[in-house]
Amino acid sequence: MQQKGHPLVALLYANALFDLTLSPNYMLTDCLARSARLVIVLSMLTLTAPAISALPTKAAVLSSVSLVDDYWISEHSNVGSDLWNNAVYHIGNLAAWSATNNAAYLNHATNYAQKYNWLIYGNTWTTHADNYAIGQVYLGLTSDAAKLANTKLQTDAYFKSSGYDSKWTWIDAYFMQSTVFTKLGNLYGNVEGADYHLQEWKMFDFMRTSLKLYDAGSTNLWFRDDNYIYPWAKSPNGKKVLWSRGNGWVFAALASNLELLPTTAPNYDIYKSIYLNMAAALIARQRPDGFWNTNLDDPEQYGGPETSGTAAFTYGMAIGIRKGWLDSATYMPVVENAWNGMVSKAVQPNGFLGYVQGIGKAPGSTSNSTTADFGVGLFLLAGSEVFKLALP
Repeated sequence: MQQKGHPLVALLYANALFDLTLSPNYMLTDCLARSARLVIVLSMLTLTAPAISALPTKAAVLSSVSLVDDYWISEHSNVGSDLWNNAVYHIGNLAAWSATNNAAYLNHATNYAQKYNWLIYGNTWTTHADNYAIGQVYLGLTSDAAKLANTKLQTDAYFKSSGYDSKWTWIDAYFMQSTVFTKLGNLYGNVEGADYHLQEWKMFDFMRTSLKLYDAGSTNLWFRDDNYIYPWAKSPNGKKVLWSRGNGWVFAALASNLELLPTTAPNYDIYKSIYLNMAAALIARQRPDGFWNTNLDDPEQYGGPETSGTAAFTYGMAIGIRKGWLDSATYMPVVENAWNGMVSKAVQPNGFLGYVQGIGKAPGSTSNSTTADFGVGLFLLAGSEVFKLALP
């Protein structure tokens, strides 16, 4: 009789032959029957046992989050500037507080908002999206109208002229400012002449269709700005320049906004379609070690792990799995590989987070000694969502 390949069938035959050696007077069929009963029991145990996730436990995820955030705070006791890069750290720090309930993180974010008096760009009029990233921190801390007054006042100016529809000329802008429009619309409503969600769509669509930064139907990923549109811009190897962190900014913000926006928001289905297409495009581009390269279309351009883009993709996919937009069987292994890769390679024993590409607008080099505030913030965002997927 030929032994089959399934491990339980193999066990049946092995156990039967062992019985036969002990009791030579038994028929092989009798031994097989006895072994079959054992296999049935083992099969029942296998079917009823809980699935084992490749993610660490919730406690282990929070341990990594705390290790990285604690190290950053210990090395940067001053809450830092109100510029976008530091604001992204504080956005992630707030997410870490939400996951850990560590009051020190909340106090750090509150001190940051108080240092800048709850103002956008020091109360200087600005239309640059980067200057609104701090508004996400304010909106994450409070719904108090007095504290949000300047954020609302500056944002409301976008309703005064259609010229403001074209302010997002680079894809990073979507992460920096879109959630401010989303949350203000949720808080104060959207009416004709003051429709935050419609204005958000107009600015997003300007990037997508007018500037043609979205590589629709081809890679379903984004060019950082019109200086990087293919074929006018190419990598040294003739490939498209699809910057990992730039795409991470868009993907992370899409996931966050899709969760926050009502499904009746203008063109919600288009946002979701782009998000799903991006997710599918990213799977094929993940490295075996869980990271993504700095150029998503050319692994040979600065080939190597990069943490900030990887963290942004992890965050966005984890939200999609939790919300049921992404198939868990397909995307959970991607998230597991990314999170475990970052924790094992980028997170050093003291909490230093490496392999973060510095401030830029195109693919660049990384090493275990390169870090940045925004990279830490994106890692904390990723951890806060991976935590929700992890087993107890």
